[in-house]
Amino acid sequence: MRPPPKPMKGGSVEATINAIIDYITASRITSIVGGRVVEKPGGTSIVVADQAQRSKRAIKTGPFCRVFKSEGNWYLTGGQVSGGEGNETIADIDLGSIATPPTDGTHFWLAISFTATVEDDVLLPGGDVTAATVASGTTIPDNTIPTASVPAGTIHVSLGSWTGEVFVPAGCGNIQIAHCPGSLTYSRA
Repeated sequence: MRPPPKPMKGGSVEATINAIIDYITASRITSIVGGRVVEKPGGTSIVVADQAQRSKRAIKTGPFCRVFKSEGNWYLTGGQVSGGEGNETIADIDLGSIATPPTDGTHFWLAISFTATVEDDVLLPGGDVTAATVASGTTIPDNTIPTASVPAGTIHVSLGSWTGEVFVPAGCGNIQIAHCPGSLTYSRA
């Protein structure tokens, strides 16, 4: 490692800052976890996190993504479900016993109730989430799409399933519900 730069007498603040930056970036990196070292011109090195490492970190920490053990059970982190002016908070989800996890093919999902907007017997885009509950079973039920005569609908969003005694999350992120006449959809962010 080279010695720190000497204060620049009569030099500009910018020149001093550049000298300090040059000193910092000239240090060689000898080990790195979760990234790679990229050599830059002039012999300096920078660390670039690998895309796979960034993805793994996101999957392990986001809402409805992280599976963890607590008090003898497996859990999936909870999150938020929103749509229109409705907003539901889902607590961490109990996925079953660590000693005897659910059988392969057991699915967990959110049953999200949604009430569409109707004016003068006309179904309009939009509406509000009114409830969200966790359910499980071997098959996920079909969605119920709102109509002008029955504006209440339900969308079932998969949270994941058990495969080989491991719970595999179906996605990552909080859930937003959207309604256009004839469809009830979701996205994750």
